[in-house]
Amino acid sequence: MKTKSSIPVFIFVIIAYVLHEVFFQLEETEVIKIRCGQQLKGFVSNSRDGRKFFQFLGIPYAKPPVGELRFEPPQRAEKWTGILDATKYSSMCPQLSHIFQLPDGHEDCLFLNVNTPRLPKNGDRGKPLPVMVFFHGGLFVHGDGFLYRADYLMDEDVVLVLVHYRLNSFGFLNTGDDVVPGNMGLKDQVMSLKWVQENIKYFGGDRNQVTIFGQSAGASCVHLHVISPMSKGLFHRAISESGTALSPWSIRSNPAEQSARLARKLNCPTSSATDMVACLKKLSMQEIMYAHREMLESFLNPEILLRDSITIFVPTVECGNITADTFLPAHPLTMLKDGYFNKVPWLAGANGQDGAIVSIAAVRTEKSSQLMYDNAMDALPRILFMHSNENVTRLKDYYMTKQLDIRDEKSFNKFTDMITDRYYMNGLRDATRYQSPDAPVYLYIYNHKGKFRPQNAMIEVQRKYLPQLDVAGFLLKTIWYQHILGLEAPFYGVGHMDEVAMIFPLRFLSYVGQDHQDYEMSKSMVKLWTSFAHNKKTLKFRNVTWNPINPRMKSLKYLNLSLTPSIIEDPFTERYDLWASVHASPNL
Repeated sequence: MKTKSSIPVFIFVIIAYVLHEVFFQLEETEVIKIRCGQQLKGFVSNSRDGRKFFQFLGIPYAKPPVGELRFEPPQRAEKWTGILDATKYSSMCPQLSHIFQLPDGHEDCLFLNVNTPRLPKNGDRGKPLPVMVFFHGGLFVHGDGFLYRADYLMDEDVVLVLVHYRLNSFGFLNTGDDVVPGNMGLKDQVMSLKWVQENIKYFGGDRNQVTIFGQSAGASCVHLHVISPMSKGLFHRAISESGTALSPWSIRSNPAEQSARLARKLNCPTSSATDMVACLKKLSMQEIMYAHREMLESFLNPEILLRDSITIFVPTVECGNITADTFLPAHPLTMLKDGYFNKVPWLAGANGQDGAIVSIAAVRTEKSSQLMYDNAMDALPRILFMHSNENVTRLKDYYMTKQLDIRDEKSFNKFTDMITDRYYMNGLRDATRYQSPDAPVYLYIYNHKGKFRPQNAMIEVQRKYLPQLDVAGFLLKTIWYQHILGLEAPFYGVGHMDEVAMIFPLRFLSYVGQDHQDYEMSKSMVKLWTSFAHNKKTLKFRNVTWNPINPRMKSLKYLNLSLTPSIIEDPFTERYDLWASVHASPNL
């Protein structure tokens, strides 16, 4: 389909952003006061459809976790003096840059951004608005609030909060005891939710109507808050987009071993957890992040899937003494089975081909396809987080053919289904079975064929040259083919993160304006998400009524999210039965 403009939207956004920063003065808000008389000022923006809203950036919600506070639970932020300038973005938490693979960000990163269409005036607060708190994705190694803009959601009556939290080992180191019990990134999120409870009324928000939502790793975080006793009472509804606490990548089963491996790579002692952590605290952020580089390599080079690497730091069960500061006292599956979770409404789902983000990386070239097939019994247990070769063989026989080729639609789709089922659908179904008898659960499958297709970068960035050149080549090719020639990008399915572009403008990547082909879908998605936050008695999507799961029904029903929506019977029953028969439990 020919685009209406030959100028790439994201190039226009970049140019506009730079010009705005250089030549234009922000329209600042009045100074507002929050808890304990602290003062701050933000700036005025306009939503997609022209509504004025107010942004407050870089608000500290916890002390900087530096020095002796590294790997420690977050502490309440100290009171600032004067007027906080909340017009500039704060630093991201330590991570490796996508292109240059160099350490980026700072440890002083525990900030949040607040966006609101309404500020209380002269003590007259009016009716407070529901609050939506977003936790970004990025497999617990990447991400920050800068990517996600508020323009779409600010057309609706909600207050939006975006949270930075610690990533990598800084947020998820676990020594397997009480020295560093783990989950500091999740405890950061808890601290941010406490901040919301204490302060959101000053931004026109209702502390009694808080919806947490997230995508991918952020979706898993959301579900973990649904389960955690530490988060009880801090939120009232939850949305998980493509990820649950039962996704096999969500929980690490051997954290002490993992921490020791990192320490050995950094020449720190491992015989004593106390000595090991003391050593790690003395190292620079850059030294620790360089030790994580092999993790990023595994994303960009499928051959590394076939050899050992330092595993990614993710949430873990806390094995020390259970206290008020324990976020996850047992495995999420155990807690769900025992009924130990927060009984709140949960809206959750996945994209039709979510697993393509992995399958593309594995079979994007003829060499990698052959390598994957020839070494399937070595690679699949790692990719699928499974240990039994007998069970893996059954899955291989069902999902994989000898012609494992991204150019062969049938074989590629079956391989993608295997990843989608294991990473997203199985955990979603299991969690629904345990939660739906006690709280409303709404299930969806996102099937809209939108213009934004981030997984296509996995095809183009093949590391034949420097990664910087690969990425630059992909961007130039995208500009030429899609935006100048008006050709449609290759379609490998409705993939991971596609739906995010309907909820948020993604800075420098995607903007769905009023003349965009996805505008109607985006507006409908935003309306649905915010209706859930408003606790609407009946949810509707483009005139299709969406009811919660009936726990007494054997077959689950999903809302098919597309421009022609419908309620569909569970399309994964046969495949789910196969996974159940091979006892593919979460990563215990």
